[in-house]
Amino acid sequence: MSRVLESCPQPGFRSEGLAARLRTHPWVQDARIFLSGMEGGVPVRSGPLEVLAIPSAPGVAVLRRHGKNHIVTEWVRYLGGCDTAGETLISWLLTESMPLPGHEDSHVGSLRSGLPIVSDVMVDHGARALACRLRVPYELPIFHGHFSDMPIVPGVTQVGWAVELARVHGIVSSHLVGINTAKFCRLVQPGMCFDVRLAPGAQAGQLQFTYLKGRRVVSTGRLQFEGGHV
Repeated sequence: MSRVLESCPQPGFRSEGLAARLRTHPWVQDARIFLSGMEGGVPVRSGPLEVLAIPSAPGVAVLRRHGKNHIVTEWVRYLGGCDTAGETLISWLLTESMPLPGHEDSHVGSLRSGLPIVSDVMVDHGARALACRLRVPYELPIFHGHFSDMPIVPGVTQVGWAVELARVHGIVSSHLVGINTAKFCRLVQPGMCFDVRLAPGAQAGQLQFTYLKGRRVVSTGRLQFEGGHV
């Protein structure tokens, strides 16, 4: 969260003007600025101004090379600089899509959940297999440590996503006890989309996970579950 700009005695008017200017930046596809804690246009609690920004393709490229702090610093400069004596807090969040008007607070909550965006789920319970599409959100808490200047999803998180998908959709019911093998062939970064494939491994109790981008393997591994069964 950054302390930027001057106090905003007319937040609705000022915010729309700032959002319109931000939308002209080449790293921004769309932007919305709103006062958090609003319900039906009426403040229900005090909160900062929230910036929701959808990065453009050039913006995503910069995000992956230099991290969120870099692009936010540029956006602050573009909007007129940073006033450390200002009274208005602005919280910056990157998003893949804009919520319907009036649903901004719940959208912000989902962005901060730390979960990947999953779609196109197909489950074959008989074969204990799953296929789906996964998108890496721009806002993941793990990016603060891996790494602020070049955000990547670490291997342990990728394994955790595979286990959670398998558990939520009934592919596994026992506890994970080990990783038989794992290969991480490509950096996984904000905004990346890839296909996920889960299937039984060659031996009892194994689950094979594979993340694919087109025909290229992003990561793959065999996970061992308790009791010799999944």
